[in-house]
Amino acid sequence: MKKTKPELILAIILGILLIVMVIVLMVKPKSNKDVIQTGAEMTTSEQSQTSKQKEIIQKSREEELKNFSMHSGKVLCQIGEQIIYYKDTNKTIYQFKEGETQGKKLATLSLGAEKIYFDGESVYAIPSYRSGKGIYRIDLAGKVTTIYSGASLQLWITEDSIYFVKQIGYDTINQNPQGTLCKMNKDGSGVVELAKSVKNYFFLQNDKIYYTAQNREMYVISQDGSNPEKLAEGRKFALNVEDNYLLYIDYADQESEHILSLTDKADTAIGHFGLVYHFMGNTYVNLREKPENGNLEDDYTLLQIDQNGKVKELGKILTPQDMLCYVIEGKAYINNGQEGMRIVDLATKQKIDKDGLTASSFYLGGYGYTVQSSKEAEIELKKVDLLVE
Repeated sequence: MKKTKPELILAIILGILLIVMVIVLMVKPKSNKDVIQTGAEMTTSEQSQTSKQKEIIQKSREEELKNFSMHSGKVLCQIGEQIIYYKDTNKTIYQFKEGETQGKKLATLSLGAEKIYFDGESVYAIPSYRSGKGIYRIDLAGKVTTIYSGASLQLWITEDSIYFVKQIGYDTINQNPQGTLCKMNKDGSGVVELAKSVKNYFFLQNDKIYYTAQNREMYVISQDGSNPEKLAEGRKFALNVEDNYLLYIDYADQESEHILSLTDKADTAIGHFGLVYHFMGNTYVNLREKPENGNLEDDYTLLQIDQNGKVKELGKILTPQDMLCYVIEGKAYINNGQEGMRIVDLATKQKIDKDGLTASSFYLGGYGYTVQSSKEAEIELKKVDLLVE
């Protein structure tokens, strides 16, 4: 029997539907289990990125704690679980363990300490130049040993050595080290002279030593004192050294700050009358800019310099009365003696409101430390994590 045209069209449609159904049955659909696994993989990836970021931050914290404690000479240091604090009113060094609020007396120094350094095993202290002479080592059992009898104003502690300036005279105006740059073992033995006529603080970076000489010329030498190279001359002083650049001040040019590239020796002026800070691997300079063919600006501009010497302008955030206490994860902690502490979002330049915000005594490694007297103990230490505060 011959089919009519409508019946033929219907047969074709049914045939097409049958073919589609066969194809669908042949293709295995994703089950709920497959969907759940895909979501889990995305979550794992996100967790991995978060974990990696935390590892980077933790590494930066540990590096800052170590470098600060071994090179800066401030009264509070921390490496690992050990926190060291020097209280000047009673000339006593205290030791805290991570998580403790009350510490123990480690040692009392008869001459006091103008600067202390800590390498995780021993504390090294130098008194004020006016108070007396000597470099002292205090172990974590409290034993005090004089390892050098002369005067010095700066130490730089490494894993196996101490670098210092054998002080000759005293710069009463700038209170800078001046004399002969030396190196010795941590027990005080094996003193070796590396460079004479050093004027100002020195820096160690990548097996090199950077310093300013008595004649105001800047030099770099190897750590054994060999291969001297003059970097600049004039009234210039090194302020900070990183892998790829040196930051210095030129007193002959309205106290201008310069970045000197250590790769191609390019010299770039970035501003004047700046205050220099260093947090979590970045250098910050709050200075007055001078537009091309213009006058020196009255307001200060905050600059960020990364480890490669790249400069980023953060804006006019600080007044001359402000102190930049710390910068971490895009937040600047700023203290004004009259107005107190505030936090500024560097991206939006807006103040971040936080109830009960108070200034810490010290900022280091992404933490705020507060040291105060208490009735139960002679001193009490409180530590807060700035990332979760």
